[in-house]
Amino acid sequence: MHHPAHNPKSDILGMISSGLCLIHCLAGPVLVLLGYTFIEPDGWHLWDILFLIISGWAVYTVTKGHSMQWIKWGLYSSIALLSISILFSHDSSFFTFTSWLAAASLVVFHYLNLRHIRSCKVKG
Repeated sequence: MHHPAHNPKSDILGMISSGLCLIHCLAGPVLVLLGYTFIEPDGWHLWDILFLIISGWAVYTVTKGHSMQWIKWGLYSSIALLSISILFSHDSSFFTFTSWLAAASLVVFHYLNLRHIRSCKVKG
């Protein structure tokens, strides 16, 4: 079975985007607790959408080729959980915590996918 060549830049982009998303999600509450009121909630959440788009594209790109099934499942589950968490983060702090978990799991699954691909001898 022939698989397209894997571009590790997509996994790296996914790790960076998810990592920045995690920092962004952690920084908002911390800055508000420290008394920084310059953060406008609506503008702050536009970043959420940007990170979701970039992360979603990275997940799609790396899974359309030859990722292992459990890695694909992990990546798609993580991006789905992140999307749902961001959508409902205004309703409950539970969703804020799940967004942190989802962003961190995206970093981990992209890393695992990158390691898996580098250990395979896939010809493109």
